[in-house]
Amino acid sequence: RSTLFPYTTLFRSLFMCVDLDGTLVSTDTLDECLLRLVRHRPHLVLMLPFWLVRGKAYFKDRVAAATAHLLGPLPYRESVLRYIRENSNGSAPVVLATAANERIARRVSQELGLFSDVLASDAQLNLSGERKLAKIQELADGRMFAYIGDHRKDVPIWLASERAILVGTSRWQDRLADVPEVVVIEGNRKATMRDWVRQLRCQDRKSTRLNSSHLFIS
Repeated sequence: RSTLFPYTTLFRSLFMCVDLDGTLVSTDTLDECLLRLVRHRPHLVLMLPFWLVRGKAYFKDRVAAATAHLLGPLPYRESVLRYIRENSNGSAPVVLATAANERIARRVSQELGLFSDVLASDAQLNLSGERKLAKIQELADGRMFAYIGDHRKDVPIWLASERAILVGTSRWQDRLADVPEVVVIEGNRKATMRDWVRQLRCQDRKSTRLNSSHLFIS
């Protein structure tokens, strides 16, 4: 019943919902935004705990408002992009459904041009787990849907779907016995904050060496 992508589609016209962090991209966009805030807008670091006490949704909204314009190209998973393109032919909506803030989600949607709609967090609602499922079911309006995700919080959504697509893992597959179709898309592990800090340190060291070389030459 479970299969690895590439996959010959049985339900090509399924309403398809796609997660963002760790699924469509191999990183967490909140981590990326926080790193850019620390690096480019350090005066706002002191605001972080004040934003956080007002809830995770508000925190993500404020961080995104401060840094969304600083984001460069995101590390999209080619395997997921290929799956979406090969399993959607315009006959059913493809929706970006994410707990990331709406500013980030709409930026991604505009950049890729693959999605007919966006479901995302705002300043009041953190759209994950059961809350995301409720929004998907409201938008689907009784239609069967497929869901592409990567996290344990996606399990309730997979269980309600006609096709569960797991990215980079099959660890929750045994909990999806009642789902008609389960697909596993191969992918590298999700990058963590530690990975990003390591990368930034490497970039800083390279920049320091380059500046030192310029000083020496001059």
